[in-house]
Amino acid sequence: MKSFSKTAIAVLGILAMQQAAADSASLSAVSVSGASRSTRTEDSDRLISSAMSTTTGLALSQKETPQSVSVVTNKVIRDRGLRTVSDAVANSTGMNVVRDSGRDRYQSRGFYVDQIQEDGISSTVAGSSGNPYNDAQSTTDLAVYDHIEIVRGPTGLTQANGEPGGTVNMVRKKPFDGFKFSSHLEGGMWDHYRAVEDIGGTLYSGDTVTWRGRAVVAGDSSGSFREDVDSKNLTVYAVSDLSIGDDTVITAGYIQQNLHEVPDFFGLPMGADGGDAGLHTDTYLGASWNKNRFRKRNAFLEAEHYFNDDWKLNAKINGVRYNSVMEFAGLANSSTKFAGVSHESPDLSVNNMQRYDNYDSQLGIDLRLNGKYYLLSRAHDLFIGYSFSREHLTSLNRRVRNSDPYDVYTFAHNIAKPDFEGGDVY
Repeated sequence: MKSFSKTAIAVLGILAMQQAAADSASLSAVSVSGASRSTRTEDSDRLISSAMSTTTGLALSQKETPQSVSVVTNKVIRDRGLRTVSDAVANSTGMNVVRDSGRDRYQSRGFYVDQIQEDGISSTVAGSSGNPYNDAQSTTDLAVYDHIEIVRGPTGLTQANGEPGGTVNMVRKKPFDGFKFSSHLEGGMWDHYRAVEDIGGTLYSGDTVTWRGRAVVAGDSSGSFREDVDSKNLTVYAVSDLSIGDDTVITAGYIQQNLHEVPDFFGLPMGADGGDAGLHTDTYLGASWNKNRFRKRNAFLEAEHYFNDDWKLNAKINGVRYNSVMEFAGLANSSTKFAGVSHESPDLSVNNMQRYDNYDSQLGIDLRLNGKYYLLSRAHDLFIGYSFSREHLTSLNRRVRNSDPYDVYTFAHNIAKPDFEGGDVY
């Protein structure tokens, strides 16, 4: 009797296991998926970003964004060795970079892009509202930015003074958890050298407070295939954020950049027959004292607070000061009657001598409220924004008349530097 009971129990156990297996086999597969709404592209091998907000203020994927857009991600910047914002714009679909009086200007759909953004706060592009010589602005080294968002077409929802051409939004790098350090060194032809050092991580971590910091230093020195033309740039960027609980993040940062360069505004003249004048490729027809000096100082503060899973408030304030000094003279002729130069007619006149002392200060404020509400059994996204911008520009222009002719084939940069504080100045 005992033997029979043990056997019966064993059989019942086997039948129970078979039934459980049958029940589990009949269950359908469950798939769980989600979409990242982070705009950060660092530490990613993606060629596109998960989301962008330049067009609508909402964090949408490029596919969901109802305009023609491009994102130059951090991977693209690294893989292609891009160093300047102009490099990034030139590598974007439908964008042109135009050199205008020593400055880069951007075109989209036949219009100039006269407004750019940093973290969503607008500022004017150098030279957009007047002579580029009278503008103190300079763009920041690309090492400071996580990625560049480009919208082709007006962005009136997020930029009250939006232009029909489009908008370029440069998104700064932010601190990260843990500890990271990277070093980038490069060198190339025409005495090009570049170094970028990037370090940061968690500075303090408590029960309800986490403090993170990050510093980026970028130095760049480049010569040119043209004699005596060069540029040197040093950029320092420091940023820190403070997480208070799970709902609030406060971010503060500062950028300082100094750019020194010897400009070549006028290039080479045409030959007498409208073709090649026979000058050497490295010929530079500027004065030996030509120089550009640009300085940028930028402080910003941002606070973001989540009321719940659906609603958040973001507030930003951005202050920038620019200073520049430009002194230059060179051989040039922009007349429509100019017949060109040749060994038989080698003379070209000085295009006067000029100095510009420029000062520019800008203040931008941006408030955004994002959230969801439910109506008619559907979820709807809501974006409410307020932006304020103010710019004050001062330019002191001094010009000394000089139209002395020089032989372009023997020119030795020997244009005497004038006294810009006196003499025949206007």
